[in-house]
Amino acid sequence: MKILLISPYIPLPVSGGKMRVYNILKNLVEMGHNVHLICLYSNLEKDYKIEFNKKSPIQTITYIEVPKISFFRKIYYIVVKRTPSFYFAFSSIRHKIWSIIQTFQPDVIHAEEFIAGIAVPPEVTCPKFISEHNFESEIYSEIGNYYSGSIYPWSIKKNIGNILTKYNFKKIELDTLSYFDHIFSVSIDDKDKLVNAGVPADKITIAPNGVDLAYFMSTKEQDPGPTILFMGNLDYFPNQDATLTFYRCCFLRLKRELDNPKFYIVGPNPPKIIKSLEKDSQITVTGFVKDVREFISKSSVCIAPIRYGSGTRLKILEYMAMERPVVSTTKGAEGLNTTNGKNIILADTDEEFVRGIVKIHKDKDFAKKIAESGRRFVEENYDWKVIVRDMVNVYESMRR
Repeated sequence: MKILLISPYIPLPVSGGKMRVYNILKNLVEMGHNVHLICLYSNLEKDYKIEFNKKSPIQTITYIEVPKISFFRKIYYIVVKRTPSFYFAFSSIRHKIWSIIQTFQPDVIHAEEFIAGIAVPPEVTCPKFISEHNFESEIYSEIGNYYSGSIYPWSIKKNIGNILTKYNFKKIELDTLSYFDHIFSVSIDDKDKLVNAGVPADKITIAPNGVDLAYFMSTKEQDPGPTILFMGNLDYFPNQDATLTFYRCCFLRLKRELDNPKFYIVGPNPPKIIKSLEKDSQITVTGFVKDVREFISKSSVCIAPIRYGSGTRLKILEYMAMERPVVSTTKGAEGLNTTNGKNIILADTDEEFVRGIVKIHKDKDFAKKIAESGRRFVEENYDWKVIVRDMVNVYESMRR
């Protein structure tokens, strides 16, 4: 089958949503499909092009740079046009994609994320699919509401999220989804949100995030002592909030409960406020790392103290695949169908979060049980090979 896959970014570094794109691409190619990848990218990502060309499982890649829009132009689009500025930026990209479609003649088109969906030209007649990693307008609403009362130094600019929500973001998202023949949602929770917003239930199939079980293997390391790991893209607000909230509300208390605990914050693009946490000698902020397995393997507990967002957390699946006990908020584990106390510890207050991490370190048998159950859980539910095979079955059903 000839598949045109459109990504809103170059799938490097291989983490978060980029991990999803990379694994879908890899498994489609392994199944024998002819895949042409279109990567939209910003000027900040241009250095990834060379590296991805070396690592990519396919040869046919087109890179399209998204034009930069000034802050004042964004304000003009949002306030005067009452439309998110990226919507206009992507209209010019459609012409480039249309010429590729005419040459490649795909059997199906698959857009990963709502942003990539906007770039699909209206002239397309073959079956069109889109993956919703999150219900994006709902995230902007949550973030916007938070920033309305935020004291963080970047809150004035970021309050633009609240404005975006007020000015038709949700309408544009739903209009974009209506243009596609079928939607892949990453969790039942996100599917329910879309259905409640008016999307027909029979138009949505659950295609969860997965984990490469051969890559993220269990490792038996010497006891590292209390070593806490948080992983994520640190220019993404929910991850910034999770990191800072955990440090201020939990880690300082854990210093009194545990013997010399260490806190590793791993992920690209940490802002200054997160880098400043390294003033504490027990905290390490790594920035981008080529291989996160090194840090997962030497951690004693992995955390997901997420308070905002939707979708499913790839980081949790990676933690579990490497048999590390996980402590998460209910929001952080949303959509994963985990079982509290069996394969994860769920904690929604600072006190519960601290207590869960302390229990992991004080009760080694309990920690081992949680870790081993987590590995079995991802083996049974989140293998990328099975997920992509099921997606292809949906492609085939829509082509008939």
